[in-house]
Amino acid sequence: MMRSVMQHAQRNIPSRDEVVTRARAVVRNLRPIAFAYLADRVYGG
Repeated sequence: MMRSVMQHAQRNIPSRDEVVTRARAVVRNLRPIAFAYLADRVYGG
């Protein structure tokens, strides 16, 4: 039973390139938000 679950989970894991692309997109979207937050904390008090 556990073996079939593991095989099914492996089949659903996206490719490494897809993970990298998705991670880069997230970083690109979050970077300006994080920068604005830090600037507000540092300069805005």
